[in-house]
Formats: sequence, C-alpha cells, structure tokens
Amino acid sequence: ATLDDETCETRHAAATERNAMIFASGLPPRWELKKELAVCFGRLGLVNSAMEIFRELEYWDELIDCHRLVGNLGAAESIVREQLDFIESAVAKAEGDERALSKASSVRSARRPRLLCVLGDVLRDGDLYEQAWEESGSRCGRAKRSLGRLALDRKQWAIAVTHYRAALELNPLYPDVWFSC
Repeated sequence: ATLDDETCETRHAAATERNAMIFASGLPPRWELKKELAVCFGRLGLVNSAMEIFRELEYWDELIDCHRLVGNLGAAESIVREQLDFIESAVAKAEGDERALSKASSVRSARRPRLLCVLGDVLRDGDLYEQAWEESGSRCGRAKRSLGRLALDRKQWAIAVTHYRAALELNPLYPDVWFSC
C-alpha cells in the first residue's frame, strides 16, 4: 500500500464516521428544503419559479394548484389526466404479479379520488366529485366538501348543508366548513 492509498482509506473512514450520525442531525432532506422554497416563491407571487421546482420534485398536486392559481386550467387538466393514466397503467402493468397488483391497487384507491376532486375543481364538474365519493367507498371528505362548496355557489342551501354534514362526520377539523354549514 502506498501513502496515497492509506490517505484515501483514512479519508474514507473519516467520511464514514461523519455520516454515521447524519440521520440524527435533524437536518431536513434536500427535497423538503426545495419544497419549502417553492412554497415561499408561491407566497411571494413567483408562481412560475415555484412551478419549476414542483415539476422537478414531481409534486404534482402542488404543481396543479399553481396552474389553477395562474388560470392555466388546460395545463392543470392535462397534468391530472396524465396522473390518472399513470395510475391506471401501473395497475395494468402489475396484473401478473399479485404483490405488485396489491400495491398498485392500494395506491390507486388512495390517489384516484383526490385526483378526481382536483379535476372536478378544474372543470367545475360535480359528477367528478360524486365519482370520487363513490370510488373512495364514502371516505373522501374532500369530495363532500367540494360538493358542498359547489352547491353553495349555486345557492342550493339544503344540498350544501347535507354535503357539509357528511364531510364533517368524516373530519370535523375544518372551521370554514363549520361556518358555511
């Protein structure tokens, strides 16, 4: 072993020792810091900069929200439909493998109702909220809150109260829903 090899081993050992406690440091991961930066950009009105970061991190929900915020509903709808297609193709791809199919199906059942609600927000279509409610097995409070908001906008007070009460039964931690109800 030459002196250079020994120095490299020593440097490697020192790096290993330094990295041994990296998870105990309390430092957030890089992607979390980038997400915070994007949120700050959004609050400052730098929505395009925020969208670039969200696209890089593949934070699709936040990216869709940014597109809706700037009024780019076509792009928001396109991203939602791409995500819905991606979920469906993952389930179709996993058809042969029981374990992969189970995982893909659970991701589908967790993610699809939310995406349907977002698509309903973009298109202002109550049928998509109803579909999300049905596909979730009556567990998607967001769908009921959205249906209540849609009924409220249409001045259908009794229908709005019905939807809001169903949403509050699932999750009572929405003060704006309590107020509207």
